[in-house]
Amino acid sequence: MAGIYLVLSVKGKIIFNFGDLLLLGGTATFACNLIFVRMLSKRLSATIITSYSFIIGALMFAPFVIGMDIEWTHSVQFWVFALMSVIIGQGVTTMMWNHAMNTVGAAKSAIVLNFQPLMTMLLDYWIYHNIVTVVQMIGAALVFAGVLLSTIQKGFFKKKQTGFMLTADEQAEKR
Repeated sequence: MAGIYLVLSVKGKIIFNFGDLLLLGGTATFACNLIFVRMLSKRLSATIITSYSFIIGALMFAPFVIGMDIEWTHSVQFWVFALMSVIIGQGVTTMMWNHAMNTVGAAKSAIVLNFQPLMTMLLDYWIYHNIVTVVQMIGAALVFAGVLLSTIQKGFFKKKQTGFMLTADEQAEKR
């Protein structure tokens, strides 16, 4: 929590706006996604999971897009970039992520996921020349350390317990 405060604070005050609430909602739904993908990956391939999630997402999002005033007169380069962004930036990376979830699990993937804010801050500096403050870097380090510590402790706790705390896969391996 201290890390989140340091990353979000501006001159010692946390200022929330509608975009922050949308990001919080996106983070919460992505956390649910991690759990659902892990459960589904035991029965379905990453390609099927990704395809279903994109179809369901498109159907849920369509009513909002239909009501919007969209300018369709962009250049061909714009539409090629937009299409490649969807195919590579969302499709391929989501399929890779879903495949990896079956291998490493939700807890370990959360560690990797927490590199995104750090990469975003660095790219923001590199592309837009926005300054990343020391306080923000300390906050990002605290958030990452908290996730890493909780994951390590969870794994350590599980190993010390008896069979009733093991997952079904771990129980099957023990037999």
